[in-house]
Amino acid sequence: MLDDTQGRYDEAEPLYLEGLEKRRATQGNSHPDTLNRAESSLYLEKSLEMRRATLGNSHPDTLNSINNLAVLYDDIQQVGEV
Repeated sequence: MLDDTQGRYDEAEPLYLEGLEKRRATQGNSHPDTLNRAESSLYLEKSLEMRRATLGNSHPDTLNSINNLAVLYDDIQQVGEV
């Protein structure tokens, strides 16, 4: 998701949450895809937080975490629009 890769997290988060909400509405809270993405986002967000704190915003591992989270958010958004 472009909002994430540009550091526009305040704009990306509502989109992520909207996608997750739509997934839950169409597939339910206990559907494996809903659970997997919700759980994955928590781990990726924590990983990004830790990498920023220890490595800084420009370190390649931090940038990789941002990319991974952006891809997940994009995936959630795309599926949420089904």
